[in-house]
Amino acid sequence: MPAFMRFPQNQRPGTEGGQYRKLFRRGFEKISDENQQMGEMLLAMEEIEDKSNQVERIIKAIDDIAFRPIFLALNAAIEAARAGVYSEGLCRGGG
Repeated sequence: MPAFMRFPQNQRPGTEGGQYRKLFRRGFEKISDENQQMGEMLLAMEEIEDKSNQVERIIKAIDDIAFRPIFLALNAAIEAARAGVYSEGLCRGGG
């Protein structure tokens, strides 16, 4: 049981109502503060998620850019190999 809900040892319910109102008010304020902190944390988590998505898009763009030269080089090597096979008889000198 939370401290703000416990009765002091020397008092019974119904006596000193003002003290209990103060305890209740303090508990309510603490819960309100914690709810506000929870809301701030959720906003921070949403911002982190947005930034993470942005980083993911940037990394994907970099990967795409890095992959293109590799793909072009591979394509050029294949074309050169094909040209070598098909032009084998054409490149020979007279003789």
